[in-house]
Amino acid sequence: NIWNMAFYGCFISSMLIFKPIISRKLTKKNLMIASILGSIISLQLGAFSVVVETELSGITALPWNLFIGVMQPIHLAIGAVEGIITGLVLSFIYEARPELIWQGHTTKLAKTSKKKLLALFGGLSVAVAGILSIFASAFPDGLEWSILQLTGSTELQHKGAIYSLSSRVQELTALLPDYNIAGHESILGGMFAGIVGVLVVIGLYMLIHRYHEKHTESH
Repeated sequence: NIWNMAFYGCFISSMLIFKPIISRKLTKKNLMIASILGSIISLQLGAFSVVVETELSGITALPWNLFIGVMQPIHLAIGAVEGIITGLVLSFIYEARPELIWQGHTTKLAKTSKKKLLALFGGLSVAVAGILSIFASAFPDGLEWSILQLTGSTELQHKGAIYSLSSRVQELTALLPDYNIAGHESILGGMFAGIVGVLVVIGLYMLIHRYHEKHTESH
């Protein structure tokens, strides 16, 4: 996931697609175009990498041509939807605080204070993770759906020492396994896991942002 999701999203979509489009002219139209293109391309690259990695592992029974034939189309649809959602969120930020758009340059005046905007998104994030998450779809995700089409199951059977070791390490290190409290499967546990995840991300963002500000001031 570090390669298939984070690398492609941050270094390919953001640096090579989003940044050039937004740097040219910051408008809501360009924000939507950059968001959709960036999302689609990053998900297509990620899906393709999953197929390649699975093939290189030498332990899969999934046929290469069939696997890639189901992975790419479903992630094309997912990428388009995610891109539209991202574009809508950034369009809202553009109207409220346009100067917050990364690599965007505009003379458009802010309509909302930075603190209010951050409080709004922080509150919405906690609400989505802690409340709306309990209504999350039980349908398989893109990868599980692709495997289901080829094998009739959302998971591949595996056995061997490396799998047993990996599973054991995961059991010992996962703080909130399967988005819940270890040993307790409940709605409240899922809400707790979602809220903790959001707070961790917000906390890391604040630490990195503060470090960046201090580093910038020192130079």
